[in-house]
Amino acid sequence: MASYYEMTNFQASMTVQQQPQEIKNVFGINSGEHILKTYECDETCCGCGDKYTVTLTNTRLIQRRKSKSCCCSCGRIDSMLFLSDISTVDYGARSCLNLLCSYGCSFLCLIYCCACCCNIGAPISFRGGYGEQMFTFNRKDLADALVDVPNAATPQKASCNNYLNAPSPSAPIATKPKKKKK
Repeated sequence: MASYYEMTNFQASMTVQQQPQEIKNVFGINSGEHILKTYECDETCCGCGDKYTVTLTNTRLIQRRKSKSCCCSCGRIDSMLFLSDISTVDYGARSCLNLLCSYGCSFLCLIYCCACCCNIGAPISFRGGYGEQMFTFNRKDLADALVDVPNAATPQKASCNNYLNAPSPSAPIATKPKKKKK
């Protein structure tokens, strides 16, 4: 029988591996990547409109946009960009009138569903060498997103700059052999 000392100092040697988290997007989470925050924005009004899910990881920004029109699901658009590629962040607001005109809401819908103006998301445009990519956030999350995304991008930008600014290995200097004295 084991002594009291052996029983109290017993430690299980189990290895626990963290499994990658799953997201509903064609751009899954890679190994070594982890989710920092997920933002939800629902712009639907009278059963029509878009729903956005933006996932911020330690290396990427990933968005899924689900569209509904006339109460039918029209599809999804998945987009992704690397945080290291972001060079400009631009944000502004869409007007309620533009949103209603783009969805073609009827007069009856305008009367009964005027609260949909509160659901309008806040688009943030990210620009870089890839072009421009628009991500939509809930208005209540806008201030957090404008802090979180640049904070997550900073280590990525620093590692890219260190790589780009690293001195290249110097080429060997060609020297002529010394002439022997006679």
